[in-house]
Amino acid sequence: KTALTKMYSILMNSSMHASAKKVTLRQLEGMETHLADGGASFERYTDEPSPCKRLELAIVEASEGTIAEETQIATELYELLKHSCECRGSMFRDPPSEYVQGDSSSNTTQVLKFLRWFASAAVEPTFFEINVHASLSECEVIERFSVIQAAAKKLADSESIVVVFLDEVNTSSTLGLFKEIVIDHSIAGDPLEANIVVISACNPPRRQATREGLIQREIDLGKDWASGHYQVSKLPESMEKLKWAYGSLNSEQEKDFVFRRLELLGRTGQCKVPPGLAGSMTELITVSQEAVRTFARDSICMRLKRLASVDTSLDEADARARSTVSLR
Repeated sequence: KTALTKMYSILMNSSMHASAKKVTLRQLEGMETHLADGGASFERYTDEPSPCKRLELAIVEASEGTIAEETQIATELYELLKHSCECRGSMFRDPPSEYVQGDSSSNTTQVLKFLRWFASAAVEPTFFEINVHASLSECEVIERFSVIQAAAKKLADSESIVVVFLDEVNTSSTLGLFKEIVIDHSIAGDPLEANIVVISACNPPRRQATREGLIQREIDLGKDWASGHYQVSKLPESMEKLKWAYGSLNSEQEKDFVFRRLELLGRTGQCKVPPGLAGSMTELITVSQEAVRTFARDSICMRLKRLASVDTSLDEADARARSTVSLR
């Protein structure tokens, strides 16, 4: 779910990222021209296609004595970088404070870091994920959205959108606030920026109302499989009308998902899992998850048989059982 919504954000904002790279390239070429007019020589770097790399080489070789006055070229480039950051559009991120505060112009290493950061054409984030849970307070949600609102305002002139993904939204204890965000496109009474797109994911509710005579009770059909902190509530009617059945991974897709996650642990440096062990762990995890779902499904079906007044299909019971295991 997260990967799909993030890909949606990337595709919808691809033109903005392309434009940012073009603007940055022109600015780097302008810096190179300015320094060349001041006496710096770039002729020996004609085989290097990247203006950023050519500027790097000019500074590095200056420190080795092949170009005179290393401090002067670093200082000039530093001032050019600062000026370019001030002139380019609001879609770009502000430079890190360590690059623009204090006197870093004579620090060659710092100038090189500033140059590489500038060349990355970093723009304001266009994708935000909020993992919703019962302990997430209204104040925390409002604080997160203040950051999202600020990014959206900076991107308003770039014709880009900011995608906000609310994962497991109906596990919230403040579902009314999320209803306002999704349906009313506002938060705490304040309208969201027009370029914010909110997408949310929900699980089947676990609580089912039933009536015994004059007494109405709520039966938690997943009680044995989810402790109280993992509540799954019914969506408000206005949100229910917009709900779309996303479905779930089949067994082969789930195995591939688990295997890729184990691979990712090695790439991110968290834990190196040998390929052979990754395959065995994938089988163990997926079989264990399916066993838990089977136990949950059998338990929920037994409850349904005992509660003949509860209007719940076996397909819904199966969907609820599948949600007892979170791939997150």
